[in-house]
Amino acid sequence: MAKPNFDAKLAADSLSAEQRERIHGVANELLNIYETLVAMRYVDPEALIRGPHELSEGLLASYAECELDPAIIYLYSIMPYIDGAETDARDFFQGGAFFNPLSIDDVETGRDPRYLSPEGGFDDEEGQYMYPWYTPLSNCGNHSPVIIYDAKEHRIWIVDQIEGTSTDPVYCKGWYSESESTKDEASNWGDSSSSDWSGDGDSEQDMDFSDGASEGSSEFWDDEDDVSETREIDAMVEDQAEVVEYDEGFEHIEELNDREREEAAGINNKNSLEAVRSRSAGDVLRDINRLYCALKELPGQGEYNHWMEPVILKPLYLNNGWPDHFNGEQFEIDVARAYATERARYFAEEPLRKVECHVGWAEDSDRKVERYKKEVADALIPDNEWAARFKLWKAEESSRRNANDLQEAKKKAEKLCPDGVCQKEEDLPLWQVERLRVETQHKRESAQRNDYVTFAERFKDNPKQLKHMKGRHRRAQKQLEVYEKAFEASKVDAERLRPGATFHEVAGINSLGRQDTLSSIASQKEAIESMERYVQDVRDFAKTVPKNAPEGIAMVEMEIQSMGKSLTSARNRLEKTRKWLAEHGNTD
Repeated sequence: MAKPNFDAKLAADSLSAEQRERIHGVANELLNIYETLVAMRYVDPEALIRGPHELSEGLLASYAECELDPAIIYLYSIMPYIDGAETDARDFFQGGAFFNPLSIDDVETGRDPRYLSPEGGFDDEEGQYMYPWYTPLSNCGNHSPVIIYDAKEHRIWIVDQIEGTSTDPVYCKGWYSESESTKDEASNWGDSSSSDWSGDGDSEQDMDFSDGASEGSSEFWDDEDDVSETREIDAMVEDQAEVVEYDEGFEHIEELNDREREEAAGINNKNSLEAVRSRSAGDVLRDINRLYCALKELPGQGEYNHWMEPVILKPLYLNNGWPDHFNGEQFEIDVARAYATERARYFAEEPLRKVECHVGWAEDSDRKVERYKKEVADALIPDNEWAARFKLWKAEESSRRNANDLQEAKKKAEKLCPDGVCQKEEDLPLWQVERLRVETQHKRESAQRNDYVTFAERFKDNPKQLKHMKGRHRRAQKQLEVYEKAFEASKVDAERLRPGATFHEVAGINSLGRQDTLSSIASQKEAIESMERYVQDVRDFAKTVPKNAPEGIAMVEMEIQSMGKSLTSARNRLEKTRKWLAEHGNTD
């Protein structure tokens, strides 16, 4: 490990007053962005760590190892960052991720933020490109752009990881096109398994809930209008706020002229950032903040979080007064309700997806049957023939079972989704209530699992892990509070809009939650019986394999052994479920 040459004070003292002022400007503009993300209820306020920071010996040694310029060391000592232990938020601008200057991993990765694996010096063809006075201000996501700051020239690049071109919206005007922001209205966001956002915000506004409506209920469903209008982003935007034009507040810069392009092409190092268009650091950071404020850039849209589709998320901000009169608490409740609606929609369409799956499997089985028939016909020796015959037998068995399952799936789809319609718009409030009941139960269980008191003793000698568990406990409690409010509000609206109706009546199923214990036992017993029949069928096939086909015999025996292990596991699970039933009764 290299010996530190600078600490924060020495680094600051080595800079001119103008340099320090510029660096403070970068830190302040980053703080403004992070404060906006806190206000948007994306980043937990506890996660926003403001500078200055005390730099440990280990950090300083790592900075020295990376040969960082004093200007970057000083920036690291004062710039804010998002503490991952205090929030679930990971995604940042344009699908990137938050950069933490106090994380050795982030700092070391930051010397090659585009993952180019450079070789040689700065003038070599595929050489280094991160000078000591460069630093990323964001980490790379899934092939996302990266924000890179040049402390010497006080400029910023927003550079695409793969293409190496600028995605700065001033240069790359198509990045925030209307088609991008409103594409795929039928969101598949509901396909995700969970939503873990809480967001606490710095300020809260008092809310007046009149006419007996519970908190969060008054505007989600409007009985004056068709419920389907809640999914129409254009109508919502027009009703709630002025549309913010992209051109407002942004400077326009001309494309590079031919001479500049020729000069850029003359750079030997293909990794160099000099050919990429950059702008003044302050201007870029202020524009990023404006993009969030204008809802052109929405939080949580990268590979880590994928919070919610813009077509759903943007109206929720607008309907709750963003940015000037934002009701953050109501927004969180509405996010929970919108999430529940999308999840319910996804579950409602499961019968149609089942049919699609079985149709696809049938086509795959048909191809396998034809392939193995050819292998049988082409076999020259008994070993190859019987190995192919067994594969053919398995494919035909799979095709037979799938054909039966396909017929059952079609019957279920016809019953639950007549004419391909799985939900009636007027029934959506009941679907939302049921999904929120399930989600609230999950949040309650999560809060119990992440109980801080339980972990305090266990991790008392591990401060880092204890801090992590404390953050999880706080977020779990917050999420539970939000979902409880959303559930109560949803019940009030459902009773108002569909008085006397029940979820079972409109959906044809009892629940969107887990199977109850008795139903689980029945399903497990049915699966075990099916596996036992299959094993017996394999044994019957084994009797037909001649002794002069050892490879075929071995394949059949391996199948029997594999299924035997699966049967043992299934029986053990069934026994555990029966014990649970005896101890806890029939639960879900």
